[in-house]
Amino acid sequence: MPFSQLLKSLRVALMAALLCSTALVSAQEMNEAEKGVWKTGETKAKLAMGKLNRIVIRSASAVNGSIEITTGFVKEAQLTYVKTAKTESRKMALDYLDALSVSLDAFGGKARLEFRAPNPAPWSGSTDAGMVTGKLLLPKGTFVEIEASSFDIKATGPLAGLVIINSLGQIEATRIDSLVDITTANQKVVLDQISGDISVTTTNAPLVCSHISTSKVPARFKNESGDVKLDSVNGSINVRSSFGKIAVTGFNAGGEGSTIKGASGPISIALTGLTGGPLVVSNKHEDVELLVPKSLSAYLSLSTEEENRIEATGFVFRTELVQRDRLNLVVGKGEVNVNCTVKGQGSIYVRGVSVE
Repeated sequence: MPFSQLLKSLRVALMAALLCSTALVSAQEMNEAEKGVWKTGETKAKLAMGKLNRIVIRSASAVNGSIEITTGFVKEAQLTYVKTAKTESRKMALDYLDALSVSLDAFGGKARLEFRAPNPAPWSGSTDAGMVTGKLLLPKGTFVEIEASSFDIKATGPLAGLVIINSLGQIEATRIDSLVDITTANQKVVLDQISGDISVTTTNAPLVCSHISTSKVPARFKNESGDVKLDSVNGSINVRSSFGKIAVTGFNAGGEGSTIKGASGPISIALTGLTGGPLVVSNKHEDVELLVPKSLSAYLSLSTEEENRIEATGFVFRTELVQRDRLNLVVGKGEVNVNCTVKGQGSIYVRGVSVE
């Protein structure tokens, strides 16, 4: 065999050996965690944050999974993640995992975390999938923006802000300051210890928030077809729900005023205090229950349809207007306006309670 041909054969053999070696390494790093579910080992990445006080997290629409964000006394972003492929075929699992990529870098004065996949992705249908599960440790006070529609998000601050755009995943967050702007659909949202400029929207799933402190602008909570439950609220709020219950407890209402609007679900509000702007409550086809402190100073204007009821008990008031479908009451000095209206089938109940 001529030397040139021998050299060519050796090169081909070497390339084949290298390819086989790469395939073996990939196979060794992947294991079948359960039938049809293949996982890689943990991979770690770091990024020195320095003056970077903001991180943007993005994902290709074909990639789903979850990310858990925590904070600490660190000076870098620390990422740990596992890639997962759902398929019955081991060969396809290798292809899926190779198609998934994760990068952590800095761009445009911000830290950037991206979960990528080809478009179109090699998986399709309702059974096969490419997923990433990640844990991200950030310096305290980082501002986080997320555009990862198919990811479940759990974030524990203190964070300077949290913005989640067009999500379809579950969201759980606590200890967020300055700005909270969250939009998701068909998934539960649970928030605790949030303050500042707040806007939260979801549909067809519970929206639960506690320990809320609003800015000068009313905090906005909207749920098209699910319940809204707020607890320990300080400030002003704007609440909307079309086909779910609205419950607000521990509500120290203040600021420029609050609006709570329902349609086909009961509304329950427990006030601990009322100052500043008016409180406006409206409903269409269910009852409104308003629990007020006995020390309340407000002017109550209550109205409903003629066949429904208006009851006021447990506190001292004087009447200004008494009609079959309307009742105006002066409580204390009548300092803040409270307007409550039910149109359709629903009654109004105002009850005085002792507030510790």
